[in-house]
Amino acid sequence: MKEEERKEIFRENLLRITREGGRGNFLIFGEPTEKRFVQFVGDAGGEEVFCDVPVAGNRLGEAEVRKLEAMGFSSDSEVLESYGRRMGVEEAAEVTERIFREVFGLPPDYGIAVTLELTESFQDFPQREEWLEVSEEIGELQGGLYSALLRLTWLTSSSLGLTRDRRVRERIVGTHLGVLSALDAMVYHFVPPELRKEFYERAKGWRKEVEERFEKR
Repeated sequence: MKEEERKEIFRENLLRITREGGRGNFLIFGEPTEKRFVQFVGDAGGEEVFCDVPVAGNRLGEAEVRKLEAMGFSSDSEVLESYGRRMGVEEAAEVTERIFREVFGLPPDYGIAVTLELTESFQDFPQREEWLEVSEEIGELQGGLYSALLRLTWLTSSSLGLTRDRRVRERIVGTHLGVLSALDAMVYHFVPPELRKEFYERAKGWRKEVEERFEKR
């Protein structure tokens, strides 16, 4: 497949996730032979898309990660090991081609496969109010699970005298942050967009609580 043909495919589908469906439209461009892929999330009516490049899923080494960073990608999670950045559709089409060629090292004639998932508009959901109620319950459950885990881990590790070692404390903090990331993922996939911001703000507070609690020990 020629470069211009691929870019047209990229551009056409990227436009779809900003013009069709609802919030949280999902798009994957994949190379079938080497199993390399780049994924995007976009909202209908939005001007930008979020590009995400998983490290483990693409079997990327340090050199490839440095190339992503040179393109402006960054990672805010030590657990998920995924690099991303937000950009407009035209830039996204160009960047996608660069990732496949420069980061993944694919040949000039590589082929592409497309997976597109368009969501419904949340405003059009027939059970919108019920969703909001359930979402609030999920948020409370998220907080309850995290708080219980925090107390249980601290009690157990304190009883065994493990928290006296700073390296052990750092590992415990890392475990808690990993759990928070998993809970965040649950919110992203199951909670309507209007409520996500509130839950993410809660998660930031929990992260701060974890770090401060173990720093004081």
